[in-house]
Amino acid sequence: MLTDAFASLKENSVLDLLKARFALSKTGNVNIKPYQLDPTFQSVTGYSSGTFYRKSDRLISESLLPEITNGWEVGTDFRLFGGRIDGQINYYQTATTGQAILATVARSSGYNQYLINVGKVTNNGIEANLHFTPIRTGDWQVTLGGNYTYNKNLLAEMPKGMERVGIRTDINPAGEVGFTGSTTTAEYIFAMVGYEVNQIVALDYKRVPEYKDMENKKDPYPKDLVGKVIVNPVTGYPSQATEAKPVGNTTPRHRMGLDLKVNWKNFTLTSLFEYRGNFYACAQQSGTNLDFAGASARSAYYNRDRFVFPNSVYEDPANPGAYLQNTNITISDGGAGFWAMAAYNRGVVANYVYRADYWKWREIALVYTLPRSVVGKIPGIAGGSIALQGRNLFLWTAKANEYTDPDYSQTRNAADNETGVSSLYQAPPTRSFGATVSLTF
Repeated sequence: MLTDAFASLKENSVLDLLKARFALSKTGNVNIKPYQLDPTFQSVTGYSSGTFYRKSDRLISESLLPEITNGWEVGTDFRLFGGRIDGQINYYQTATTGQAILATVARSSGYNQYLINVGKVTNNGIEANLHFTPIRTGDWQVTLGGNYTYNKNLLAEMPKGMERVGIRTDINPAGEVGFTGSTTTAEYIFAMVGYEVNQIVALDYKRVPEYKDMENKKDPYPKDLVGKVIVNPVTGYPSQATEAKPVGNTTPRHRMGLDLKVNWKNFTLTSLFEYRGNFYACAQQSGTNLDFAGASARSAYYNRDRFVFPNSVYEDPANPGAYLQNTNITISDGGAGFWAMAAYNRGVVANYVYRADYWKWREIALVYTLPRSVVGKIPGIAGGSIALQGRNLFLWTAKANEYTDPDYSQTRNAADNETGVSSLYQAPPTRSFGATVSLTF
């Protein structure tokens, strides 16, 4: 503690406490359950077929290693003006190797999952909190402040010959209504070398590239055309790209909480707001079904009339390889011919990927602590309180989010890492209110 080590800091009317920290760490973790290191047989009972055993659909790597995390951290704690200001800030870096995950593999291999170590994942970030007490007198005390975290993770290395592993790949590529199977080639959430973990990989429209010769980075297109959707000059319909591409990560890079605490005599009022930012989510299942039924906001944008596809271009018939801004070529059908069709709309998964940033009023609570003059009259009761609270009160989302609360992600089991995936099978977000009576004996 610096305020103990230096006399000049002790005799200070402003600084109450100053502490500096530095730490090195190495931790291990084994997240493999018993009997997962070898393929097993499963008991299956079927109508008319009786009970039989079949081999597991899981392939096990022969070189599994325990998960090891090496890291270092530096930080400081401080307290000022008699405790009216209190805070800390930390910076950290970690590198994890040996993370074991269930990767998806082609079913033509005879298996569905592959238990492997994914390589090396790095994390670096900042953790900070600051609280200020502007009022602390008599029966009143008011404290407000917050905390902030920034974390950037990166899949730095993979086993030789691998560049990515599928975390979730059972999304219907064509967006067909009623699709329930898991045997599909759709690519959805991946861990990819050089990208943040949980990267959405999705089909998009064909767009004007940065260069006419992308392989050699030669002959650039005008900047006002780059990235615009290429449409058919006759029908006005856009076309799907031939390959899926990364379109965003599902893990918030920024998190912040703002809190308030007010004490007056036996009453305590607390409130909490939360922000999460710089991440994406996908509502393909919800979006495709709503578009098919004509019930989505997207399908009503143009009153189901013909329209010019926004930010689009078409190939110049007099100059092949060049593009012209599209200002007058409308799509052939603004109704079911566009919004319900997989080829032009519902099969383009990127249409349902949106910026998931939000502010949320998480909670407000009012607590009344029973005074001793009341508690003392009740035999056997040492203390008590009465509380009113409300949770999940209000949500402010990015304009692109037309679907649901980004917190509500579909998760089949704890190992899926499906943050950022929503579906029609989830209960809608709810606002709740309650009251609590607590007694201490």
